[in-house]
Amino acid sequence: MIYIILFVSLLLDYVFLSLISNNSLLFPLFTLVSLILIYPLFKEHQFNRYLIISFCLGIVYDVVYMNTIFLNIGSFLLFPYLIKYFFKNFSVNIINNILITILLIIIYRTITFLVLSLAGYLSLNFWLWIKGIYSSLIVNILYVIVIYYTSLFIGSKFEIRRFR
Repeated sequence: MIYIILFVSLLLDYVFLSLISNNSLLFPLFTLVSLILIYPLFKEHQFNRYLIISFCLGIVYDVVYMNTIFLNIGSFLLFPYLIKYFFKNFSVNIINNILITILLIIIYRTITFLVLSLAGYLSLNFWLWIKGIYSSLIVNILYVIVIYYTSLFIGSKFEIRRFR
């Protein structure tokens, strides 16, 4: 189920980014959010596997969607540690999934905004940063809700075990 969630996330990112404009209020970060959704499917001793998958996802996201090579690799390696820390202290449920989604979107948008501003690709504009955050929240929170409940349903049908 891990790879299905990742594939669907990458595919939906591609479809959404192909259909929307840069000024849309529905900017997807489904691939990033998928890291939250797949975390409970790994056993505690499989964290290195989770990191490798996250690293590979960062490379794919950089090459396919951002046309950069190292920007998302760093972020996608940081987020598993944040997700692990969050879920070590809080249970895995829909509310906490939404909260960690909001937190990761804010951190991701802040990192990419700062890096792209310092590199001269974006102007250092506070409102541009805020728009980047809120334009990502709506559709990604809806995505988390849909995939969370879908994975619970499919997991119960096929007896796929969640470890958290």
